Amino acid sequence: MIKAFDKQNLKTLRADIDAAFAAIRQKHGVSISIGNISYSPEKATSRVTIVAVGDPNLANDPRAAAAVKMQSDFKLYAPSFGLKPEQYGATIKHGRDTYKLVGFSPRSPRFPILATNVANGKTFKLPESAIVSLQSKEHKELYGITSSTTPTAAGMCSNDSAYDDKWQPIGKCNRPATTHRKDGFGNSARMQPFCAKCAELIDESIAEARAEARMS
Repeated sequence: MIKAFDKQNLKTLRADIDAAFAAIRQKHGVSISIGNISYSPEKATSRVTIVAVGDPNLANDPRAAAAVKMQSDFKLYAPSFGLKPEQYGATIKHGRDTYKLVGFSPRSPRFPILATNVANGKTFKLPESAIVSLQSKEHKELYGITSSTTPTAAGMCSNDSAYDDKWQPIGKCNRPATTHRKDGFGNSARMQPFCAKCAELIDESIAEARAEARMS
């Protein structure tokens, strides 16, 4: 019998609680987990998380609960990134690889997109520019985002404060323009040609500004 809580008996108690949850998981098709336990000699407190997995066969698999939570978070944040909830799992290309869109990481403004590599099953954080092909027209117009696979008529990138591949400032960019972005915010902003690298930096700065706005 437990007369005072300590690390050892709480470890045993956690295992017994988790085993007791197994029958509930199977009966209702839900995932149940217990969080960290804070305690004093007389009292122990923890948080119990229940996720509606919807399948008794997967209720004991923590990966199933994680997938449900990720999809729920996707629905919550999708409109902020110009996407629809039903685009969860959509296929995107980034670099040479193909990914499936599985979520967002709003606290990581430079790489807020979570995508699973189709080839190896690993999930990575990608820049928002990786989903430009999926974003709504209204979202692109709001943030001045356009995409293209060929150089623009203007020829060269218009960025006067560019960086090279080693992140050293080079002044005027000397790379061919492949897309367009607005050169600022507000009514005075104009669409200008940019190379893919400079456009990515602009997208990251917009994402950071948007993340700060969400937190304010």
